[in-house]
Amino acid sequence: MKVGQKVRRHIHTFDHQKQKWTHRLIRPSGAVTTEVRDIPAGKYYDDFLTAAYNFRSGLYGPMERGKTYAISVFPRKDVASYEVRVAPKTVEEGRRKSDKVQELGEYLIELSMDPEVINSKGGDIEGWLSKDVYSVEGTIKDVFLFGDVRGTLSKREKRVDPIV
Repeated sequence: MKVGQKVRRHIHTFDHQKQKWTHRLIRPSGAVTTEVRDIPAGKYYDDFLTAAYNFRSGLYGPMERGKTYAISVFPRKDVASYEVRVAPKTVEEGRRKSDKVQELGEYLIELSMDPEVINSKGGDIEGWLSKDVYSVEGTIKDVFLFGDVRGTLSKREKRVDPIV
């Protein structure tokens, strides 16, 4: 996390076999704090990037309009999950007309997550996913010092896996 010219790095490592979660904090001074916590039996924690990838690949179930998904992430201040709500078709159609959504926008979603993670007042993100469940456009609501921050996909590169 960067605040002014100072940078704090948080590194989270998960060992699901040993049910351990390690959090390393590297302060601007270079001082390192390491904390190891147990992952409770039956729980599975992801970081936010991994959770997004797992959601996209269907780990939490198939994409369904009108459904709410609880995405487990490592707890921060007693918040151990965030919600992804996929709008029903009727809501989606109304917003598609009023928002002039890109042609690729297939699913309207809303996320509610820990506000501190995205430096926003309420932790709300709204956006559109393609039929292949990748982000097409979105808005992080009420970001500290900036207000609403909007992003739009301008180009998508197709990845080609190397032949092994």
